[in-house]
Amino acid sequence: MTTNKIEDSVGQNFWEQLWQKNETGWDIGQASPAITQYMGQYTNKNKAILIPGCGNAHEAEFLVATGFTNITLIDIAPKAVETLKEKFSDIPQVKILCEDFFEHVGNYDLIIEQTFFSAIPPTRREEYAKKMYSILNPKGKIIGVLFNWRL
Repeated sequence: MTTNKIEDSVGQNFWEQLWQKNETGWDIGQASPAITQYMGQYTNKNKAILIPGCGNAHEAEFLVATGFTNITLIDIAPKAVETLKEKFSDIPQVKILCEDFFEHVGNYDLIIEQTFFSAIPPTRREEYAKKMYSILNPKGKIIGVLFNWRL
């Protein structure tokens, strides 16, 4: 159990409350143009892709529409995951997990970072980097939109 207020403010309860109140101001309503531009030139549609802290997963919608076949979404908020399971119910290319990214086990060729970095406390950024490294396959890549501030 943490006693750090910053750590406590970003746990599952924090994010679940935001989803329950529909306070998702970080959501731009579409896949990030920088990510869609990059993925538009990514040729191997079967690579294992992870989107941590995926929120509404607009990037996953784009990936499915452009033929990608192996997408894993992680979000810690049960309400977000419930919404995603409905959204992608008939799309077997997308696996949806309700879990803490830092506890996730898997291996990926590509990790798409859509502001997840800014949602974690700065005190966990070193842990974030180590976790990313541990689940990224050799020659894998992390691409995305990162901000050096907290949501």
